[in-house]
Amino acid sequence: MTAMSAVLEQRIATTLSTEDVTSDVVALLITEVETAIVAADKAAEAEREKALDPLASPDATKARATMEDAEFRRDRLRTVLPRLQARLQQVHLHEMYSRWLAEFERVKPRHDAAVARLKAVYLEFENKLVDALNEAQEVDAEVKRLGSVKPYDAPEANGDGRNLLTVEMAARGITGIGLHGRSIMKDLKLPDFAEPTKLAWPPPTPSLAVQVAASMASMIHPHPGANWASEREERARATREEYERVIAHYDSMARQREEREAAEVQKRGKGAAV
Repeated sequence: MTAMSAVLEQRIATTLSTEDVTSDVVALLITEVETAIVAADKAAEAEREKALDPLASPDATKARATMEDAEFRRDRLRTVLPRLQARLQQVHLHEMYSRWLAEFERVKPRHDAAVARLKAVYLEFENKLVDALNEAQEVDAEVKRLGSVKPYDAPEANGDGRNLLTVEMAARGITGIGLHGRSIMKDLKLPDFAEPTKLAWPPPTPSLAVQVAASMASMIHPHPGANWASEREERARATREEYERVIAHYDSMARQREEREAAEVQKRGKGAAV
């Protein structure tokens, strides 16, 4: 084995056994080994031709040994080349992961901060917004009921200006949503933070069949016959009772909401004190 071959094989052994090596070093070594294999192949072929020529190699034993030595050096390099190529892939992947890991460590603190911020803001926003939307819905129903029982035949009711917009329109400073407008109350879809399959808003609505049945029932009014006056008075009384019931229901919900908000304020106060 020549001194050059010995040095090359030593570098190969070091590269295959040392962890602290770069892909550039391995790639360069592979190029040198491929070049050495071509040279060794030519040398082995030349030694074979020489060994088979009695005139060029009178000593058959020595000629054979020289030929086999050249083929051995070539085959030795060929054997180690796939291992170097595998080593290159291993080192390259390690370097890629190291670069990725550095980027991961750079992004992770921002990710953690964004997660904490989104959770804090969304939970506070969800609770407050849903409470506000529920209250607006309750008030809108009350306003609608109030408008339906307003005695417009009374002289005082004409042009009195006592007509209330929906809470949303009043809050947004508009007088209508329009055909292609977007309504917060009707179009907003707010996912429940803890339950991805549920919506925090809008609240569940009755099934289509229930809505149709209720609509049809409301349209059926039997003819009062001779007792039309008493029937009309009975309907007016029922309307007033229903209105009072709705108002009482919304008052109860408002009180419950105020109690929840007071409890939440008290809870935050205790947390701050701790």
